[in-house]
Amino acid sequence: MSKQVIAHIVGISNFIKDDIIAKINKKFPDITVVDVDPIVPEIRTNDDFSALNNLLKDETEKDKCEEIKNKIHAMWKTLFQAKLELLINKSPKNKIVLIGYTNYYKNYKIMPDIQTNLKIFYMMDDVKAVKQIIEHNLDTYRQEIIDNKFPLNFLSTDYLLNQRKRLIEIYTNAGYLFKEELIIYKLLETFRQQTHILPDLSRVKTVYIGFQNKYMDMLSPMEFKKETIIGYTEEWLALLAAIPNILDFVKKGYEVSVPPKGKPKLIPFVQEIAENGFKKLQDNCYLYHVEKTNFEIIDMDRSFKLKSSKPVKIVKRIYVEDVMTRLQLKKIKFVSFKK
Repeated sequence: MSKQVIAHIVGISNFIKDDIIAKINKKFPDITVVDVDPIVPEIRTNDDFSALNNLLKDETEKDKCEEIKNKIHAMWKTLFQAKLELLINKSPKNKIVLIGYTNYYKNYKIMPDIQTNLKIFYMMDDVKAVKQIIEHNLDTYRQEIIDNKFPLNFLSTDYLLNQRKRLIEIYTNAGYLFKEELIIYKLLETFRQQTHILPDLSRVKTVYIGFQNKYMDMLSPMEFKKETIIGYTEEWLALLAAIPNILDFVKKGYEVSVPPKGKPKLIPFVQEIAENGFKKLQDNCYLYHVEKTNFEIIDMDRSFKLKSSKPVKIVKRIYVEDVMTRLQLKKIKFVSFKK
């Protein structure tokens, strides 16, 4: 079994981090908790990264500054991802929980994309969280504070509160769920039982494909001037795929709903990422049920994504007058654009 990142948890202060890690290790002996915090100082001291930052300090031309910043942001993502993969590969266990922020400290929006289905921002009282950060900083950087070498902003309640609120906003927009500690353990229990080993086609009942054009008997990659045809085991994903460039206007995914009793449930959602993005869904298409024979599974999230390099036979064709209306009938959650 290959390494599997069960979850990524951010928002835990250093003051309580060791305690949370110990609890996860005790509750889930098959999971390794990987602390990503040590990656940040490694990147900061990287020669190439330091050179770019020094170059930015000396540059006065606006366009050149933007060019250098873009290089810094790209390097941050690349270095972080590479160092993270090393940590993951060193893990003695195959199931992994990552803990710690991954964003660039000078621009919180810059972060690598962590490949996991469970992304969490640790919920706690903001003032309490900030007090823990200040207490940790006072204990850890006492001499630096005395020598006036420590940024005093990191001892300011107001400053740290604003930083935490900004981080919550950015990570929430990136798909992280705002959950309290006991709910996190409940979610880990559910998600750790899942696997990313791709099954065979015996688990596939129906393959859906969406197109705006009408076809009669077969769907062939050659007809679309593509190497493969992509299919889905959930109708709503195929409907979205029928609309050209739809992911420039909306994003799709699953939201975890935690009822007071019972197991967490996954609710499919479509979220506007551009103003009036939902208007793109007010269009027609054809939904095809096709034979699964020539397909292979290429990805598994909450459902299967499949591909075929050969023609596939149409079993059923449905005309969909308005994609958004059909998605609503399928109980897909819609999240409107936020300016």
